[in-house]
Amino acid sequence: MCTVYHNMKALKHKGLGLLIITAGLSLFLLTTKSFWLPFVASWLMVGDKNLHPVDVIIVLSGEQGERVATGVKLYQEGLAPRLLMTGGPVEWNVAAADIMAEQAKFLGVPEKDIVLEERATSTYENALYSLGILKKNGWHSAIVVTSPYHLRRTRLAFNNAFRGSGIRLSFYGAEDPWLDPTRWWLQDRGIEVVGLEYFKLAWYVIHNGI
Repeated sequence: MCTVYHNMKALKHKGLGLLIITAGLSLFLLTTKSFWLPFVASWLMVGDKNLHPVDVIIVLSGEQGERVATGVKLYQEGLAPRLLMTGGPVEWNVAAADIMAEQAKFLGVPEKDIVLEERATSTYENALYSLGILKKNGWHSAIVVTSPYHLRRTRLAFNNAFRGSGIRLSFYGAEDPWLDPTRWWLQDRGIEVVGLEYFKLAWYVIHNGI
């Protein structure tokens, strides 16, 4: 009986200690969130700062046109002589790449400087099908343009698909006026985008064994 009493008392003290530690840690995280939460978003944003001229700029489908606008900007700055739009079907007989090409032409890019990849339905397929086009045309370097929060997963997918190809890749984040990485947890879009991206990144790593 005495042993049981002492065991229960020990468990009670242990539980109380664990509760105090948990409460203290929660309070610490809450009061310091403005310091560590920005890192949660910025960790995803792994673009290259110094870009060099390449054979083609690869623009991934998605968002409200910011990716295309950024790709066109880099093209107009002379970083590549052509754009590769990659994005599969979005509705019957229409691919995202077709819509992206129309936007690029509206922004001043000649049709002859736009290449289409119209099959991809995922980031990895963006990479895989783009690789085939680069190999077919003998292109040896590319800048990949996507949204800032999508950069880490894009880098993983492209580096995986392009491994051993000898093709040099750089990655660049499009401007995103709707997401502030320093305050993302205060925005509905920020919570949705960052949370979903971590989920997709985890799925990608597990699925591909990276």
